[in-house]
Amino acid sequence: MATSGSTNFSLTCTQIISEALEVLGILGPGITATADELQSCKRSLNMMVKSWQTDGLHLWLHTEAALFLVDGQAEYDLPGANVAKVSSLTETALSADAADTDTTVDVDSITGISTGDTIGVVQDDDTILWTTVNGAPAGSTVTLTDALTAAASEDNRVWVYSDTIERPNRITDMRRRHAKGSSDDLDTPVTLMLGRRDYFMLPNKSNTGVPVQAYYDPQTTTGKLYVWPAPDTVDDHLRFTYSRPLQDFDGLADDPDFPTEWIKALVYNLAVDIAPKFGLRPFPEVIAQATNTREALLGWDREMEPIQFEPEMPY
Repeated sequence: MATSGSTNFSLTCTQIISEALEVLGILGPGITATADELQSCKRSLNMMVKSWQTDGLHLWLHTEAALFLVDGQAEYDLPGANVAKVSSLTETALSADAADTDTTVDVDSITGISTGDTIGVVQDDDTILWTTVNGAPAGSTVTLTDALTAAASEDNRVWVYSDTIERPNRITDMRRRHAKGSSDDLDTPVTLMLGRRDYFMLPNKSNTGVPVQAYYDPQTTTGKLYVWPAPDTVDDHLRFTYSRPLQDFDGLADDPDFPTEWIKALVYNLAVDIAPKFGLRPFPEVIAQATNTREALLGWDREMEPIQFEPEMPY
């Protein structure tokens, strides 16, 4: 017998809820949940998924971002106007000098540049003008929504992106990319401070130089990234890996923001969570399935990295 050839099995929000209700014995063949039951269980599902973000794992949520620095600025909002998802980032350079007040620039390549994209032009005064692309590029010319505020020389870098980032739950690693030319890109690790105290105890946060340390405070709606020392040039930018938030179940037809391997864990853990709403105590085997499936996935959801042991050497 031939196999299906497909590997895209998934369940919608409604189907996950229905499976959980069937596990509890509330639904059976030919019986469907009421609209009120579906909405109530959807709230529970969203609360459960949000609480799972504290596990700090979920490798599929790890996303690459680029933060473009401002000369002398140590604090940055995430998301913000000068931070982009690397997957949507395009880099080119000016193919001709541009004067201050110009609203058009000529670039080496318009590939990947579309109307409405955010565009940043490195200017000769060590600033980046951030604006949007106004209309489809023509030939090698890109029209800007806002005019340049300083002259920009040929070969100055131009950055274009279509997607900004979400508020990171956490930042897992960071690199400083120094790039004067396309052949000179070089990543240098930036040390992430683990505690708020580590950053705020620094004696002079206004020092400028090459950023070597950073501290991230996730806050509630907009995260705060602090770098030290504050950058002294816009030639550098930061590349970092962050864990994005899990997407909500807004509609009952929504798919889960999880790999399919997690569906069984979603169903059984939801069953345990919603049982009290129906005046039930879940069967021990349901609790065991919920616990076992989630723990197995948490163990699987890890990078394959070696563990190193070092002897403690006394001074």
